[in-house]
Amino acid sequence: ERGLRVPDDMSIVGFDDIDLNTFSKPGLTTVRVSRKEIAKGAFHTLYDAREKPSAKGSEYIIQPTLIERSTTGPALARREVRPSARRFATR
Repeated sequence: ERGLRVPDDMSIVGFDDIDLNTFSKPGLTTVRVSRKEIAKGAFHTLYDAREKPSAKGSEYIIQPTLIERSTTGPALARREVRPSARRFATR
């Protein structure tokens, strides 16, 4: 509605890399997190809570992956901002 273009005027990033991303045009840049790793951490947490009730808890680190597609571009500060984008950003 404001005449902004993706990724020329703004970048969009999703999260979780759902299957619906394969149908979006332009392709959505996303952060992918392994569901298998989340499930494994959840299982170990529940198992430890049951088997070791005095345990203080656990911390699991799951490394995300950035999947770059067509909805991200260079930062606006590094290039000329179109007048319509500038108006939108200052409201």
